Amino acid sequence: MMTTRQVHARDEDVPEVVGSARPYALVAAGLSLAEALSPDDALERALRAGTELTGATYALGCVVGRNGHVELRHERGERPAGARWARLVAPTELAALATDPQPTRLPPDGDDGPALIVPVHLRGDGDAVLLLGDEADRPAFEQTDEDAAALLAAHVGIAIENGRRYVAAQRWVRRIESVDEIVSALLQTFDLDEVLQLVCDRLRELVKARLVFVALPGPDGHVVLRAISGGPASFVGLRVDRHGSKLGAAMRRRTPERIDSVIDDAEIDQVAARRLGVRAAIVAPLLVRDEAIGALVVADRLAPDARFSDEDVRVAVAFAERAAVAIDLGERVTRDTVQRIVEAEETERRRLARELHDETGQALTTILLGLRSLEEVAGPEALEPVREHVRRALRDVRRLAVELRPAALDDFGLVAAVERLARQHRDGGLEVEVSASGLAERLPPSIETTAYRLVQEALTNVARHAQARAARVRLAVGGDVLALQVEDDGRGLPDEVREGAMGLASMRERVALLGGRLAIDRSPLGGVRVTAELKLPPR
Repeated sequence: MMTTRQVHARDEDVPEVVGSARPYALVAAGLSLAEALSPDDALERALRAGTELTGATYALGCVVGRNGHVELRHERGERPAGARWARLVAPTELAALATDPQPTRLPPDGDDGPALIVPVHLRGDGDAVLLLGDEADRPAFEQTDEDAAALLAAHVGIAIENGRRYVAAQRWVRRIESVDEIVSALLQTFDLDEVLQLVCDRLRELVKARLVFVALPGPDGHVVLRAISGGPASFVGLRVDRHGSKLGAAMRRRTPERIDSVIDDAEIDQVAARRLGVRAAIVAPLLVRDEAIGALVVADRLAPDARFSDEDVRVAVAFAERAAVAIDLGERVTRDTVQRIVEAEETERRRLARELHDETGQALTTILLGLRSLEEVAGPEALEPVREHVRRALRDVRRLAVELRPAALDDFGLVAAVERLARQHRDGGLEVEVSASGLAERLPPSIETTAYRLVQEALTNVARHAQARAARVRLAVGGDVLALQVEDDGRGLPDEVREGAMGLASMRERVALLGGRLAIDRSPLGGVRVTAELKLPPR
């Protein structure tokens, strides 16, 4: 038997289920919902089934998260007019309706059409709600409509939960595939930029983010964007102040952080955030042996609510771990390569210095002795220019031998070699003062060689570029650190110093090999100050 609502059904595209056919329709709806592979799909199927079962011309379904925010929302049909419906579809009202314990029927009231509100309770995160309605000229929903909708809601709840599980399983499959791809890239290439770009691209796909980037520390106290996905390539190289930013704070705390509102976070660099257009973010530090070597930043979910979930944070942390491995591996490979080059260079320097001293030097000395026997024939005055050329060549050979590898460094240690170097510069007109403390014992050869090369490079720069009258070299061992400082009273640093200029790149590479640090700034004397700290191995 048809009800009053069934007689007035107006949705020609959706045939209404009447009488004894309704149980079969519920079974069909349950089977259809069982095939849903996502919460979105489940809601769409639920709305169609709801309009078929009740004859409603409008249906709305939404999923409300545990935080009270509407995560999914679907509508079917034209929304009825009236103040009631304007209130019901508001996000805050939907969140409240989703937590109601029982369905609610609202009869027509003036300009407001009837409504049937059916909460859908989920065992997982949050709740859902179905709203069925009509225009004001339609009759009220009946008890049978409410019963049918309540049974439908039970199927919908199961379908949404199953859809969530399926989506989560697919996400884990993609995550495993992405991690496998990153691991394969690590095994096949040492191109760090390529691996970091892959990390950004795959993470952005997994969490559906607008922007993902990796930032690594720069030499000047900033962090520098090294790879980016979802933003212009021109942003690579963008610098952010490490000490006044969320990136630096997360690196200092060594813990991942989720920022739901960037504009309200006092630690955020708002200038950089506005430039990147970030509203919500995840900042995951890149940790190697509990030391932060950079940060991975994920910005803005591609959804009405830009905030990220706890699961998104876990995925970001997993990718940050892979990025940290890539950076550490790349640095170790680079460090090993540079160390081999430096060792080979020092070995070749030692060989050349020995050949110049022992062979070329002795050959020139023999020539000087041979010139004496010719004096009786040609006379000493005629041979004096030749003798002077040979003497000059002999001095140059000895100077080159010392520059290549001073014997004093191998025989007597760092202090003696530096003092010998200072004497050479004094002979050239530069007053060099050397002071040393805590160096009574010899240091490891790698430390002595690196320290000597730093002093040598710094004094060479002073002699060539600084127009200085005096320089000062200080060497000191304190605890497990060798500290050295070279400063001068010259014209100081130029306004812009290129990384490859003045031997800076070579200096930094040598210091980095020993896990030390290097700083170059203006000296109180007026010129340049080079300061380095080299870690000493346990004694």
